[in-house]
Formats: sequence, C-alpha cells, structure tokens
Amino acid sequence: MKVLDRILAHPTVQRWRRGIGDPTARHGVTAPTVGSHPGDPALEPEGYRVYTHAHDEELTGEAFLTWLKEEYGHRGGDFAEVRRAFVHDFQAERVAILAHAGRLLRKIEAGIPLDERKRTVVSLLLDHSGSMRGLKMLSALTAIECAADMIALAGMSCEILGFTTTSWRGGRSRQQWIADGQPPHPGRLCDLRHIVYREASAPHTSGLIAALHPDALYENIDGEALLWAVSRLPPEKWTKRIVCMVGDGAPVDDSTLAANANQSLLWDHFKAVLGDVARHGVPVGNLHLDHQERKLPVVSRHATEPHGAGVALVDLIGQLLLPQAAPAPLQGDQAGAQGDDSPPA
Repeated sequence: MKVLDRILAHPTVQRWRRGIGDPTARHGVTAPTVGSHPGDPALEPEGYRVYTHAHDEELTGEAFLTWLKEEYGHRGGDFAEVRRAFVHDFQAERVAILAHAGRLLRKIEAGIPLDERKRTVVSLLLDHSGSMRGLKMLSALTAIECAADMIALAGMSCEILGFTTTSWRGGRSRQQWIADGQPPHPGRLCDLRHIVYREASAPHTSGLIAALHPDALYENIDGEALLWAVSRLPPEKWTKRIVCMVGDGAPVDDSTLAANANQSLLWDHFKAVLGDVARHGVPVGNLHLDHQERKLPVVSRHATEPHGAGVALVDLIGQLLLPQAAPAPLQGDQAGAQGDDSPPA
C-alpha cells in the first residue's frame, strides 16, 4: 500500500474525512476568545536558582482535564465552544497536513532503517502561556495531533507534554517567599505545572483538549520545561532523541521578574539550557506561532494558522530527523520577542 493510501486509511483521518466534502476545501476559521518535577541536574546551567520546588506539580492530561472541569465548571460554555471548533472546523486542514506528511514519511522510511526508527523518540513540548489562547492553541493542537500520527506511522515513539504555572502572580511560592521575609534574588518564584498528555511508551494521547480550556494557561518557564522534557528520555533507551517546542514567545513570569534585578533571568536560562541540551546530543526545534519570529540557536519554523502550523511542524521534524535532506532552517528576526502573557482583565 502506498504511503499516502496508508495515511488516508488511518482511522483518525477517516473520522476527519467523514466530516467534510472536498478534502482540499478550505474552511473558514473562527477564533473563539476564550498551570513537582525538576529537570535533569546534569544539564542544569549554573547561575540559575529556584526559590522552592515544593509547590511544583506534574500530572497527566486526563487528570488535568478532570480537575479543570471540577474546578471551573461554571466556565463550561467557553470551553464547549472552543472544543467544538477544534473538533469540527479543521477537518480539511488535518487531511491536507497529513497528505503533506506522507511525502516526508516516504523519505523517513527510505532514509532511516526500521530498527533505528524504533529507538527514536520525538517529544512535542507545548507552551501553555496565556497568550496562546484562541487561534494559536487551536493551531498548535491541530499541528501536534497530525505530527503525532505521522511519527507513529513511521514506527517512532512520541511524547506530548505541556508546561505552564499553576496561577498568575507566583502562587504559593511567592507567598512562601513573602512569609520568609522576601530575601533578595530569589530566582524562579512561581509554581510550575507540567502536564503529560502522552508518554513515549503509550499508544494514545490523553486529555490534550484540556489545553483549550480558558483556565489552563498562565505563565511559561521554558528553560525548566525543556530540561524536564529531556530528562524523561533516557539515552539508555533511545538512540535518537528530539524535542520540538511549540509556542509563541519567550519565557515570562511576572512574579520572578518583579523579585529579581536581572530582568533577562528566564531568557538567559532558556538559552543556556538550549546550549547544554545540544551538547548532550539532543536536537531541539522550535515552531513559533506568532506574526513576529524570534531568533534562537535552533532549527525554527514560523506559522500563524492551523494548516500552516501543521505543515511547519511536520517539516521541522523532518529537518531534525533528516538534516542532510532538509531545506535551510527559517530563523526568526527578533531575539527575545515576547507574547502578551498578562492576566486577563
């Protein structure tokens, strides 16, 4: 069976195609308006500190979705609308993205032996910052779902992870710092929330729709999130490890920046982590979902809508897997550009 036929026969694609007439037709896009796991110490750059890990948390996507429904049931209408848009409005985009992925799949199967593919893992690391609400998150999830299907069809493993904080304004870490007398230079001063939507050993994704909930998105600490993602992929098990970050800006946390003199603390840490991870042999790619790109020392792609995001993420993975056969990377033109991650009014 041809690769494209295999993709179109995939149960997920069949479900999408039943919802549309012409698979190549473009649908109108409506953008509805609609938070304890330290990283690998061996990779942690010097000069960065965390005030406390006591209030950090790690949970599964399904547990996160259940908690959101129980905690914020009164906001179910917003969530239902954006969930409907995600399920029903982008079937044509999904089929088109996977058709594009079929061409890469042929190159992967021809260029990478099956035994090597079985020992390859791709981690998709999703920014859950406040500025990702609406079309950006719809684009990210559409791209991630299609990329995960392509990775599975290639015989490789895929992790899907999310990262944010548990609240605005520092949460319990900041409260503890205040109770301790506000010592100077506290370092990172917020409560991390890391979400596991799909483990590398799992065949399915669980609870990814939670990322569309209006109360799921807060601040973003990219450096620690990347350390966490890499620490989950032991080199003893995987001969090739790849991380693709999907987001729209630089690391931001108002509580941390307000309490430290170094206003580039989080950005400097993120760039240091990127360098250390690269030296440990883990390629990192970045899909930037914004009109303004940012310059990073990694392979980058840029997109602003679901179809473009899916194609860009597929191409990004292809370039990291087959660098000798890929086009030159697209680099951002603004270092440190930040999304608006401020609390909603």
